[in-house]
Amino acid sequence: MENPFILKIKQIILDHLDDEKFGVNELASKIGMSKSQTFRKVKSLTNKSINQFIKETRLKEAAKLILNTDLHASEISYKTGFSSPSYFNKCFRKYYGLTPGEYKEKYNENLPINGFEQVPSHTGIKKYQVVFYTLVAVLLLFGIISIFKSQGTKVNANPSEVSIAVLYFEDYSPEADIEWFCNGITEEIINKLSGIKGLRVTSRTSVKQFRNSNKSIPEIAKILGVDYIIEGSVRKDYDSIRITTQLINLKDKHEWSSNYDESFENSLKLQNEVSKLIVNKLNITLSREEEKSIANVPTDSLKAFQLFSEGLSFADQRVIENLEGLKFIHPNGIKNLKKSIALFQQAIDIDINYAEAYAEKAFNLELLNPQDSIFDTEDKHIKVNSLLDKALEINPNISRVYLTKGIIQGYNHGNWKKAEEYFKKAIELKPNDATNQHYYALYFALKTESDFKKALEHINIAQSLNPHSASINYDKITFLIKNDKIIEAEEFYKYNNSFFTDNLKLKTEIRLLKAKAKKVSLEKKDWTEALNFYHNEIEKDPKNAEIYRLLAEAYDEILNDAPNFLKYAEIAKELNTREYIFRRTYGFALLKNKRYEVALKLVQKGKSRAPLYTGYYYTGNYEKAQDILDEYSGIFDLNIDQAVLYAQQNKAKETYQILNKGVLANFEKARVFAILEERDSMYYYINKEKDVYIIRYFNSYFEVDPYRKEGRFKALLKKHYLPLTHWNK
Repeated sequence: MENPFILKIKQIILDHLDDEKFGVNELASKIGMSKSQTFRKVKSLTNKSINQFIKETRLKEAAKLILNTDLHASEISYKTGFSSPSYFNKCFRKYYGLTPGEYKEKYNENLPINGFEQVPSHTGIKKYQVVFYTLVAVLLLFGIISIFKSQGTKVNANPSEVSIAVLYFEDYSPEADIEWFCNGITEEIINKLSGIKGLRVTSRTSVKQFRNSNKSIPEIAKILGVDYIIEGSVRKDYDSIRITTQLINLKDKHEWSSNYDESFENSLKLQNEVSKLIVNKLNITLSREEEKSIANVPTDSLKAFQLFSEGLSFADQRVIENLEGLKFIHPNGIKNLKKSIALFQQAIDIDINYAEAYAEKAFNLELLNPQDSIFDTEDKHIKVNSLLDKALEINPNISRVYLTKGIIQGYNHGNWKKAEEYFKKAIELKPNDATNQHYYALYFALKTESDFKKALEHINIAQSLNPHSASINYDKITFLIKNDKIIEAEEFYKYNNSFFTDNLKLKTEIRLLKAKAKKVSLEKKDWTEALNFYHNEIEKDPKNAEIYRLLAEAYDEILNDAPNFLKYAEIAKELNTREYIFRRTYGFALLKNKRYEVALKLVQKGKSRAPLYTGYYYTGNYEKAQDILDEYSGIFDLNIDQAVLYAQQNKAKETYQILNKGVLANFEKARVFAILEERDSMYYYINKEKDVYIIRYFNSYFEVDPYRKEGRFKALLKKHYLPLTHWNK
């Protein structure tokens, strides 16, 4: 039976479980004993220090939450009083020998779980100026770059071909409680290196997976595709700190190593010395902007930096999925995105001149849909722009600011020319930032005149910098397909899908199927070959709902065959009753077959009222359709829906206001002009489209029915190998 005293202090700890500051002083105060008395009694009864006992109590409660709730590990970390999710994961693994996720999986499999004791913890780290970690990072940066240029290191003569990954530094302190400091060192080095054009630097999100990894340096270098690995450790003892770093090549040869020792009290003296080292000793040509970036100290508040670093960790955990070129935050990622925004704000509250915190908060707030934030669309835009302006006022050379401005100009306003200026500026400041390169690739794909060759060029750069990003890899497959590199896309998917969600795997496989159908159709100059292709695929996999859905769409878009559209859409819906996309396709098929009443009943069963717009629009009930648009205004991009609704009601002035905003794609403009009966404009814009799938989609619109027998419409179909049917006679 457990000792009553131990039971008492355990209950006190549990009563303060989510208080990360609850430690020896607080516990001693609660039980009415001095620290030394408390320490001796706990030690005699448990053979553990008080800190160790508190930590183990927290970990045991965390284990219960892992097994008995659906909470994410990051949420559990805060509920059990750990200062950050990464520190929690490290402590949990050290104590149980498994990560939180592995622990739950093993338990569910009824496998034995073996725990072991962790290193005792005695005291907390003293506060000191955060300038130190930045300056040490600059020293390390000096060493890293210098080694590339030294006579003793043989590297490629072309510096642009040198690639490097910085692994997260290990905490070798006796108390093992400064992992957040290790994170700061690592991220600061990556951040500084990312601004140098002569290096290719792997992003932090791709190197995180190798924390506590058993893989060898050559294995890691091969997986990340880099020439060199930087690894290091931090050890704190009382008032001194030692940082050890080493540069290792892909053959596991140690090229260079160094130790940095400093007292906390004297750490500020390093600032001028390091600045001189950057200017006088670096053997790599730096621009003035690069020198400023390397010398910049973002904040002198330790707590603000710690909150900022935690904010980045949560932002990295947002799950973004791609649907036809648009980015959506997965519901599971919205909580992490909101947490990151809150942490950035807390950092700002401590240091009102923390420019990077303003920039990151603005970027992540911009990613949130209005319904997921406390702001409506207009207020959100005002808030984001205010944050960006404040960041620029403090520091005009923050890459993330220009990236966010580019997203706003392109995605929100359709001003792609201005967006390109901002994207270029972001890349100029941080050429090794995978997110910068990713959004620049999307710019080339989404702008009015798409350039998929350039999109592929920049997504390749993004993928080399962040090779384990599901979103980047998915977009690379998309752009390979757009460049008719289907075999290469298949091979890439085969070797890079291990970190895809099941949903993303399905989307990718469908995209590859569509690409193959397109290839065979274009080779035979006949899009009816796509129908044969899908029928053959169904014979191989008769229970695949997605293939039936693709076949249904092909009948609609290629042959305007409404009965077969409905037939195969219904089969797809019956095979997959869970996914919304199958109900949506079936609903469209009902409308095409003029089964309006059934279609409206179908969409009314759903949780969202948004699909009702389509039903009301098809049936000519424009007043109710407008009510739905008003209901969702500010939540979704409704420009095309509003434009066609205005056009159907002969509201020319309102229609042209949207057309002149420059937010509609060419085929969308063509659809609007079809309703307005402006033939020349309709044909002008649809002939600007080069993607046959867009022509197919346009061919399915009921708004173009009056034009199907015209010579220019037939010529459009023939140009893209679409067959003439009874509709065109």
